[in-house]
Amino acid sequence: MSLANNLKAVESGSTTFTTNIISSVSTLNNSLLKYTKASRTDLTSRPYGNLFNSFNLPITPTQQALFQAGGIYSNTAISGCNQDNVIVVEIPRNQYGELIDGKTISMTLPIVSGNTNTPITLYGTFFSDSSQNLATPNTNYSDATSEASYFGITPSADNNYNSNIVFLFSNAINTPVLNTGTTWNQWTTANKFSTSNPLGSTTNKQFAVFSPDLNPNNTGCDTVVGIAYLDKGFFVITHPTLVNNFAYSASTSSGFDGITSGSTYTGNQNFTQVYFTANTLSNTTFTSIKTEFVQSIYCLAMPNEFYDSNNPTFLDAYADGNPNNDPVYITEIGIYNANQELIAIGKTSQPIPKTKNNVQQFEIQLKL
Repeated sequence: MSLANNLKAVESGSTTFTTNIISSVSTLNNSLLKYTKASRTDLTSRPYGNLFNSFNLPITPTQQALFQAGGIYSNTAISGCNQDNVIVVEIPRNQYGELIDGKTISMTLPIVSGNTNTPITLYGTFFSDSSQNLATPNTNYSDATSEASYFGITPSADNNYNSNIVFLFSNAINTPVLNTGTTWNQWTTANKFSTSNPLGSTTNKQFAVFSPDLNPNNTGCDTVVGIAYLDKGFFVITHPTLVNNFAYSASTSSGFDGITSGSTYTGNQNFTQVYFTANTLSNTTFTSIKTEFVQSIYCLAMPNEFYDSNNPTFLDAYADGNPNNDPVYITEIGIYNANQELIAIGKTSQPIPKTKNNVQQFEIQLKL
């Protein structure tokens, strides 16, 4: 019996397409969370300034002027992103899906305070400015303001008004300006960006305030300490307190900077891919987002269809026919394209009986 005689066209209208958003919580620490120092001024001996361009951080005098006195970002929450030195934190590609849900980020890194290595925790959140309705929290994965567009992609209808970044904040640097009686970690559980609670309530995660302020002490807006690039898997720490006091001497080498892999890091502050074995000093938790496309195909085996077999033992046993209508047992279903090329195989959890007279229906799901 030829292959063509064993094939049946899928019934009209039996194919459907759906999109599923799959989320999962990831917690990383130890060697899965590595830190690298980058400088925009050292372009010869250690030319990691190229990383500034990769993250759209200001490099040229014209770009830097935007964050300095008289610039559009001067005396705003992101003015501090204009720094000579930053720390780049790598999130391994196999540890998240298509992107990270920015509002779920919690990250701890160590700084030296006195003679003690002190863990400092950062949180991801979104900006809100005068053009937005402050009582309607943003439930997207990322920041949708023009300030986010400077560092990431431009939000538009094509990307559901998401950029690919969120800004990071820390209680150790500044608590939320909009409600000084609260802290960034008060909204790290289930009540993030709830539309049922007003902005600033203790049950709703706070927006960051961007509004430009003429006060040179920047009292009218929050303080960004870093930027998370949600589809690239990198966090960039920008605040000088965190960068200049980073406890690199307590870290472990990954084999760079002339130091043996797995040994205590003994280099200078220009560290490359170091990590911390103490999970209390270095860790991050976030929700990973993955989009799954599913094609569902319904396959029907009707009466007088798929009740016999090409198996020689079956043909020998029923050489004179099958008067008792004994079933064959289906264990696999093949999906072929128009060229009769096998593109998918579905395996049943147990053999499915099929006789000449009964009907069997199967749903095949192809996940991309």
